[in-house]
Amino acid sequence: MAEPATISVVTICRNAAQGVARTLESVAAQDYPAIEHVVVDGASTDGTLAAIERHGRRLSRLVSEPDRGIADAFNRGIRLSTGRWVLMLNMGDAFIGTDALRRLSEGTGTGARIVSARARCGARMLPRYRVTDWIGPMLRAHLAHQATLVERGVYERHGGYDESFRIRMDFDFFLRVLPHERVEFIDRCLVEFEPGGVSGREFLLHWSEGRRALAGNRSGAFQRALYEAAFIAMGCERLLR
Repeated sequence: MAEPATISVVTICRNAAQGVARTLESVAAQDYPAIEHVVVDGASTDGTLAAIERHGRRLSRLVSEPDRGIADAFNRGIRLSTGRWVLMLNMGDAFIGTDALRRLSEGTGTGARIVSARARCGARMLPRYRVTDWIGPMLRAHLAHQATLVERGVYERHGGYDESFRIRMDFDFFLRVLPHERVEFIDRCLVEFEPGGVSGREFLLHWSEGRRALAGNRSGAFQRALYEAAFIAMGCERLLR
């Protein structure tokens, strides 16, 4: 029987001491037998490193040094990791149950190069729809990166995350690679993360960088119009809260 492929969980953070126990214990509790956990810390000053030392019993590698932003930290984590599959689980995020990685890994035997499930953010489920080939590139690119396995070869073929993006680098990445790579979608919620991250706080930047990602990946007029309509609806929803 073949050995299971190693999954590299990459966790980036800076001054995130309160989320360390939640994330590291969540990874350590997974029943998948071949996990590499890499933490890339952006030179935290708030006790994050001490918390990592307390809870990092299954940690494979820790690097703490200044970075140039989220995309730079993501790319650094990819370079430091060695597994065939890579998953980005930010500090404060957590797997739902001890079998989340095992369930994701079940999709890797289909020939897919990207395997994605749903993630829960507060009361919202992301993505809100089932990801299939026919829904179009803009909707397909709204995968929850916290619940997505990416085969290392995808990064080797298409490059990593564009460091010119402050927050929408994952959307840009999926827009770039999904037309060329097969995706397996698992209709199950396997990760939860707290609302109020940088994307939630900077609504206008989130919108403008999404527009730039669509333009840079030559998305058609219908896809761009759909994006604008979705953000108008999202803005109205925020005002009504």
